Amino acid sequence: MAYSNKLTVRLRAGRTPNTKEPPHEAFANMLDDRAAGWAFYDRWGSLMAEPMEERLTPEKLESSWRAQELNCPVIDLELRDALRKAWRGEEAVKGELPLSYIEDSAGRYMKFSWVFKAGNAELVAEDLWSAICVLFLRDRAAGKTAVCENPDCPAPYFIRKRKTQKFCEAGPCVGYGARQRANKWWKAHGTEWRGKKSPRKKKSVRH
Repeated sequence: MAYSNKLTVRLRAGRTPNTKEPPHEAFANMLDDRAAGWAFYDRWGSLMAEPMEERLTPEKLESSWRAQELNCPVIDLELRDALRKAWRGEEAVKGELPLSYIEDSAGRYMKFSWVFKAGNAELVAEDLWSAICVLFLRDRAAGKTAVCENPDCPAPYFIRKRKTQKFCEAGPCVGYGARQRANKWWKAHGTEWRGKKSPRKKKSVRH
């Protein structure tokens, strides 16, 4: 009987690991307002396990912070902004490259536990932020991270399905992309097309 060392490893991220929307995409597109922060927390959980999780249980979060209509204390907008900068491929600011910070968060500071199931293994990250960094770096290395070219896109950070994809799959952005392609075609071929379609002058007939 042949023995294989092959092991399939999956990374479990947040409360809803089977959701279709990746957590790194959701976090990058999260808005600044209080409702968006709480919605992200309800769906995925807190970004950092320590030390917030020890001091703020879900019950305390619900009864205290929500009641006061304050921002979710375990969702850090500075981390979101660092992810956005790395997603856009921005250059170093004050000597620190955003991508380097993401790599450090994914490697040096990540803690996880193992769960084995029927020949497969799951890595369960202690905090969501490290898992987000790992998932982002995976998709970036595969050339899948992109920014929608529709200037009015409300969620511009997306995972593209093909390398030539310039717009996310939201309806308005798909329509915007189609109009951009049509305008580009008209600028290149419109004059020629109109010339071919212009009606020919009819010869006058004398009676």
